[in-house]
Amino acid sequence: LPEFANVPQTMPGNLDELDAVDWTLDHTSEKLGIALEALKTLNHDLQQRVIEQDVILQNALVGILMVRNDVVVSCNRRLEEIFGYRSGEMTGLPTRVLYPTEDAYSSFQEKSHGVLGQGTSFSDTLTRLRLDGTPLWVEMSGRALNPQQPHEGSIWICSDVTERKAAEEQLKFIAYHDALTGL
Repeated sequence: LPEFANVPQTMPGNLDELDAVDWTLDHTSEKLGIALEALKTLNHDLQQRVIEQDVILQNALVGILMVRNDVVVSCNRRLEEIFGYRSGEMTGLPTRVLYPTEDAYSSFQEKSHGVLGQGTSFSDTLTRLRLDGTPLWVEMSGRALNPQQPHEGSIWICSDVTERKAAEEQLKFIAYHDALTGL
């Protein structure tokens, strides 16, 4: 640190034993004071960055979710809105509650952890459940924090694509059915 440049680095050689101890204590105290001020500055800067990152996370247009051992560790407001939860209600929930069936949950776990374990991202569009039990289509993309242990933590980006899927189904119906008779 540049602040240490002003602090004498070598003890004068003409000091008696008591003066040498006194010089050492003063010198150490001064260095500790400078180090403490530097730590306070770093801590303030770190707190500011955390606040900035939280603002970004909470105002994202997509849902963002962190999962550890199949439990929601944290998420942003958008994800709670997508799934119909109030602020803070999803933290601590098992991820199983977001799936329509046990088979859908198991299948997703098997597919996603296989890919995440290879150190790559996993993406899929699938049906999930809102808090009130209504299904919705969600486009998800995730990555493991540690590919060797994907259960220990992963980050997911989620978008509600229910309206898009409904429009696709309507277009498919129109393409394959007679407009007059519906056959």
